[in-house]
Amino acid sequence: MTLTIRLSLNTKGIPLKKGPQHLNGTNALKYSRMRYEDPNNDYGRQKRQQQVIQSIVNKFKQHGSINMINQLLDATEDGVKTDLPLSGVSAIYTNYKPTMEHLEKYHFQGKDAKIDDIDYQVATPKEINRVSKLIRQQLGLKPKHVVNNETKLYNMQTTYNGYNHVEFQLPSSY
Repeated sequence: MTLTIRLSLNTKGIPLKKGPQHLNGTNALKYSRMRYEDPNNDYGRQKRQQQVIQSIVNKFKQHGSINMINQLLDATEDGVKTDLPLSGVSAIYTNYKPTMEHLEKYHFQGKDAKIDDIDYQVATPKEINRVSKLIRQQLGLKPKHVVNNETKLYNMQTTYNGYNHVEFQLPSSY
């Protein structure tokens, strides 16, 4: 597959230069999994994973067939874990192939947080409502202000700000 690499890097012994690169499956997987060399950390990794998936989708749009999907599923089934039965993927492909021309991507941005000594990303109520509004608009629904456990927990914080104070406190009932 050909990908446009955003920054020059060396990941797991594979030098990648900025610009268009042709990667085989092994190198595309290493590129998509690379974490620490990217200045955007996990968000950069997510973008690279989306880039690889989009390249695969584009390839299917050009040359894909249900037979090709089934061959891919047979080759990857031992390494894929999902709640969706892999047999259902070909049905999704068949039913949603026409929509591949109209994909929308949204980025859900969190702030750094530490909960019980484990690092997390926590979304602010403002971010939760921003993404909710985008999704509801795409579904033809009116915007609705989201108030849920996550927004309530966020609003209970007294010192957390996700920048220089990252200790996120959970109530004792959690």
